[in-house]
Amino acid sequence: MVAIPFLVAGRLLAQEPQREEAESASEGENGEGQDIPDAPAPPQPRLKPLPKVPRGKPVEKDGMMLISEGVFFMGPATPRASPRGPLKVSSFWLDRTEVTVGAYRACVSRGQCAAPHKTSAKCSYDSNDLNLPINCVRWADSERFCRHDGKRLATEIEWEFAARGAQGLSYPWGVGGGGQGICKLAATLAAERNWGKSCTNGPVRVGSYPKGASPFGVLDMSGNVEEWVSDWYVERPGPTPPSSGNGYVLRGGSWASPPSMARGTARTWASAIEAGPTVGFRCAKTEPSSLFR
Repeated sequence: MVAIPFLVAGRLLAQEPQREEAESASEGENGEGQDIPDAPAPPQPRLKPLPKVPRGKPVEKDGMMLISEGVFFMGPATPRASPRGPLKVSSFWLDRTEVTVGAYRACVSRGQCAAPHKTSAKCSYDSNDLNLPINCVRWADSERFCRHDGKRLATEIEWEFAARGAQGLSYPWGVGGGGQGICKLAATLAAERNWGKSCTNGPVRVGSYPKGASPFGVLDMSGNVEEWVSDWYVERPGPTPPSSGNGYVLRGGSWASPPSMARGTARTWASAIEAGPTVGFRCAKTEPSSLFR
């Protein structure tokens, strides 16, 4: 895989494999067909068990999944930090998949969005496959698309809750590769330290990994393209989003990320002008509370 340089907060960094990780957890090297174990974590304080939230069949509406209100412990921002919480998340809707090339092109054709600049051969906007996730989009372009669609970018807390559920799963589907190998569950690198072996050679069609769905039925929250959220980046996020920062948070990892950076707790950041081939987004929507009664 060829490293693609890009600018983050005034520094020239290599694309995902060389990029400095804001949070990393070293896992054992595993190939496809093997379980991807969680990295050993430092001792954590005893946490009071969260109340069990009954989960029925996922609810879908207009391509969005209902994320019903709940309480969870947000993962540690750094390997040595403790989880934050309990945090309460109000009900909201989240796109079932990442925003596609077809949906983004439609926004451009209406004159509401700007076509992304082609920063790499892996940029998907000019692809013949309208079901690829749109990538190479800046934060402002992502936010503009969601707003014109009557939606918004999810907050970081909302995004993580949708990916991990009240159970606080390590990955959207559970723990590690579940005996199937990461490549059957997400579009990431095939192993933690093997940069030469990838599950895919770039972004893949949205929804290609139904077995990797989150507890709410949301797809592609691990790998494919990492996703912009609305929050400024801070090292230790709290229940209130920060009012300023040097860049915005990206969640979920991408096709060029090792498995540890595709965890539900993993987080990176980039400047608002970042528009690389690993960067995409999905939208959220807040509905009147009466819909959730």
